[in-house]
Amino acid sequence: MPSVLPVTTDKNFDAGPGARGRIGLLVLGRDPVCETECAHALTREDQTLHVARIADPRDFTRQSLADLAQPIAKVADTLLRDDRLDVIAVACAAAALAIGRDELSAMLKLGRPNLKVTDPGAAAIAVLRAAGVRRIGLLLTTADSAINQKTVAAYEAEGFEVARALTLSLADDRAMSTLSIGSIRQALAEADDPSADVLLVPCTAMRTWQALPKLHASLLRGRVLTGNQAMMTHAMCLADGTDLPNSLDQLMAG
Repeated sequence: MPSVLPVTTDKNFDAGPGARGRIGLLVLGRDPVCETECAHALTREDQTLHVARIADPRDFTRQSLADLAQPIAKVADTLLRDDRLDVIAVACAAAALAIGRDELSAMLKLGRPNLKVTDPGAAAIAVLRAAGVRRIGLLLTTADSAINQKTVAAYEAEGFEVARALTLSLADDRAMSTLSIGSIRQALAEADDPSADVLLVPCTAMRTWQALPKLHASLLRGRVLTGNQAMMTHAMCLADGTDLPNSLDQLMAG
């Protein structure tokens, strides 16, 4: 048996993977859509995506989502522990709202003061504001009326005018992820309001992106923004310090 000898050539080290940004993605345990769509949306060279999953409640209510605060913090702590992480994206807008975005951000930044935090709702607000959007339509998914009303109120509080808001009244991520592409297209068409600049679909677990191609020619002039698209656009810009798209055309072009 030969002896194992040390390599004698020089060993040089660099910043490692994700030199332009490492993005942590916290996904609800039964969401099979978000991770794939976010990986597809990560288009910037030398940015990396690091995923962890959170056990989600059986039923989505304001209280059950607020109760995710500690599980989110515990799982987030496992992402690249003792190493660099630039952004954490919490892939549930309703949970971020139920917990409170400021509280969630403060909790995740414990021990990581330079960490930046986003979620589909916060990201949508940021990217739509940067693109100059003022009037939106909303297609929501949960059956909980308190969550839905708080979501509408959150956008209005940020200065957006909500032209129309509909919900699919689905109980959980399994229902959201198995809703057929045809049903999603029909719901998008029903939620379309010609007076809105953008139709926003915040849910990360619904296959909205897959439903879009055949609708883009007629629906809202192609201006449908998904939660995963908004979240990754925001996360990529936060990670490398670049500006958000400053027009709808630039935003929709990806």
